Amino acid sequence: MDVRGGHWIVVRGGALGDFVVTVPAIREARARAERLTLVADPRFASPWRELFDEVVDIRGREALWLFGDLPAPFVPDAALAYTPGVAERLQALGVPNVLTAAPMPTRRAHQHFFEPFGGDAPPPRLLPDPTFDFPPTIVLAPGAGSPAKVWPGFDALGRDLTARGLPWRFLVGPDDPARPGAWTGLSLREVAALAARSIVWVGNDSGPTHLRTPSTLTLPGRVTVAICTMTTAVVSIASSLSARLQDSSPSPIAFGSWARTRR
Repeated sequence: MDVRGGHWIVVRGGALGDFVVTVPAIREARARAERLTLVADPRFASPWRELFDEVVDIRGREALWLFGDLPAPFVPDAALAYTPGVAERLQALGVPNVLTAAPMPTRRAHQHFFEPFGGDAPPPRLLPDPTFDFPPTIVLAPGAGSPAKVWPGFDALGRDLTARGLPWRFLVGPDDPARPGAWTGLSLREVAALAARSIVWVGNDSGPTHLRTPSTLTLPGRVTVAICTMTTAVVSIASSLSARLQDSSPSPIAFGSWARTRR
């Protein structure tokens, strides 16, 4: 469906990682629209302000018309919707062009959510705000949206890194357990800047780690460790980081990769 021009609405619920992998599709909608209203969590949209003309909080009252029989404040010319039930609601309102994709990806996520436009999806690139200044260090990001994704070895990894003389610091979110000396209370734009400045990022399969992957941030010579198996050994990561930080050109993803295997 080659729809261009007019006022578009893009509806994207879910967690931060869900938003990140949808950025290529939102960017394509922005390129086609004369005006774009984004209905999403404003925190997740904040690093990509160029993608929308206005943002409506999907959790707030102004978005309720998308989920029930309240009067619509406007009828867009086209829509891109991933939240279950919203596409049908927009079609019932008479929106002539409604694009959608299944909420659960069946292949690489950013490619799956780009499917309504056809072709290959570009990566969800992010340009970090240079006004935020963070020290180059190893960042340990132990949070995740699901307890099943939380690797239990972060505290032990921190102790091992200290023993090896490597600089590191925790990044914790509002729902994570407190840790001494951790970065906390950062906005998403600050997290993106921190990710860009970090020499190594170690995190679970989570939204902040999605921000630090090579498809989102172009960081030659930086190392991202995405832990997708709960039995990963602390010493394996620590020794891998020690070796790769001595390498003049470490690979972008050093350990764990995105295999998403569970043991």
